[in-house]
Amino acid sequence: MLRRGVLLALSAVLLIPTVAARAANRGLRTRAPRPFVVPLSSPALYGINPTTDKHYLTAPDGTKLFVETWLPAAKNGNVPPAKIPTILVITPYVQEGTLESQSTRDAMVTRGYAYSQLHVRGTGMSTGCIQMYSQTEANDGAQAIEWVAGKGAHGSSWGNGVVGGYGVSYPGGTILNAAARGNPAKTQYLKAVLAGAPAVSLYESAWTFDGVESMLIPQLYYGQYMTTTSLPPGTENGQPAQYVEQYSQKPQCYPEHIAAGMDHSGDFTPYFQDRELRGSVGNIKAAVFTFHGHADNVPYHGVPPIVQIGLFDRLPAATPKFGIFGEFGHESPSSNARGPAVYQRRADFLNMEIAWFDHYLKGIDGGVSTWGTAQVQGTDSKWRVVPDWPRDTGGPTATLPLAAGVLGAKPNQLGGSTTYLEAGFETTQGSVPGTTATFDTGRLKQPLELTGAAQLNLWLKLTLPDSHVAARLDAFDASGKPIVTGSTYALRSAQHRDPFTDGRFMQAHGSPAPTGTPFELTLRFQPTDIVIPAGGRLRLTIAGSLIVNQGLSQIDDQPVTIPEPLFHGPSEPSGVVQPVEILTDKQHESALIFQTPPKNPDYIAPALVPR
Repeated sequence: MLRRGVLLALSAVLLIPTVAARAANRGLRTRAPRPFVVPLSSPALYGINPTTDKHYLTAPDGTKLFVETWLPAAKNGNVPPAKIPTILVITPYVQEGTLESQSTRDAMVTRGYAYSQLHVRGTGMSTGCIQMYSQTEANDGAQAIEWVAGKGAHGSSWGNGVVGGYGVSYPGGTILNAAARGNPAKTQYLKAVLAGAPAVSLYESAWTFDGVESMLIPQLYYGQYMTTTSLPPGTENGQPAQYVEQYSQKPQCYPEHIAAGMDHSGDFTPYFQDRELRGSVGNIKAAVFTFHGHADNVPYHGVPPIVQIGLFDRLPAATPKFGIFGEFGHESPSSNARGPAVYQRRADFLNMEIAWFDHYLKGIDGGVSTWGTAQVQGTDSKWRVVPDWPRDTGGPTATLPLAAGVLGAKPNQLGGSTTYLEAGFETTQGSVPGTTATFDTGRLKQPLELTGAAQLNLWLKLTLPDSHVAARLDAFDASGKPIVTGSTYALRSAQHRDPFTDGRFMQAHGSPAPTGTPFELTLRFQPTDIVIPAGGRLRLTIAGSLIVNQGLSQIDDQPVTIPEPLFHGPSEPSGVVQPVEILTDKQHESALIFQTPPKNPDYIAPALVPR
């Protein structure tokens, strides 16, 4: 998220229920969408004080943590209270005086909130070394929560004991990290969080999936944080000649991160274990509002949607939550700058943000209870309310068995096997004949919708004890054209076969794969919602590696002038050239398993930004 920049042993840990339907003709629109309107829950009464409060907190290890705060000012006779709630942002992306989110600052401060930015240690005006999602960052965040709440030793002068947290991408992860792993005595003042595309797992945020690393992406990821993001204060506007001296101050900061970037094992090492917060989600008591785009699939500017598994769906039942998951990119559903269609921008998102904080920080009823648990948008642009995401979207489960090029084979078609060659860097896109296996539904007689986190259960037979297996789903409309964002993908190392934990990959060490004997390997797809109309089709391609993004032209808004095929970021193959046999008989049924919407989905019609 570099910005600016099986039946898994078996039913206990399935991403989706094991009760499977042979057909998946669900998602029929039998009910017209109902209007969904979010009014402003409070008026903007105040101005913004042009002078910010600047304060250094001292961490237990002596690191100086810089907090800058914007406060409301009197306007038109409206005088803000002396004690007010605070919106806290924990970010590595700002310098003194710059804003992580101007829209949030402007909306909340004018409504009687303080807006504080904690500079992540090792970035901005804070000292020390950047820790990238670690327990140390969680501790720093908890310390800042307590201070802006006006509690603890020498707490802020304005804090009323109530704090909300905001952030997108890395800052979305830091506030959840503090909420999940920070000292409860300090985080008790955090009452609500709004976190978009949250970086809650460094393993997956650096584009490594289930034992398979993506070519170049982890190195680019760590490299960015070791250079531009963690420059000493002032270098963003400094002179290049100063950089050598400034970098020389931080040589102790980099070795651990560089070593992680150089590790191609795919193991979930102790380094990544310290930078994985989803195992602590059960500790979160603050109300959580999170959002994430299905189209957040560009490594250099995003957080993969797979981080949603084991996050939103694992929050405690007593913790209020709401989520928005739709056809947008690494942003909010109101901006959609990198999403597939500008006209799909929702016009109600800022009103939702204000209502969420008003409700949980000030007790103002803005209708939050009427939103549902989560709202999901399909590739047909329609929104619906679901009971959870991504592992329970309210509908039945469907199974499409594989057999001899067929996706969705009937029982009498099962039998035999399909073989492809894992060879070098051949991928599921632009592959040499013989290096992929393809399965297709053919033209569908009824609409088909895949929602949530699909998985592919494969029975494999290898001749050598290693393989990387990449799978890609592509949807096509009735005219044969690809459906925009109608694709999703999955990766798995055959040496990393341990069952998932709460749907998450946690295997610390690889082990040789079985040879000459069938074994089951389950692949997790990126969560999405793909709607295929009648006459369309769904294609599954399996190979040794996969192109996981659109190329380095996605790094910035301006295209780069280097050959894109070289830098499309394929996942790394295992390096073992061997035939991979996919078994498709009745005793070893390889199949795609996914959820479908309920028979009568609750469709809504939120306000959209005019075209």
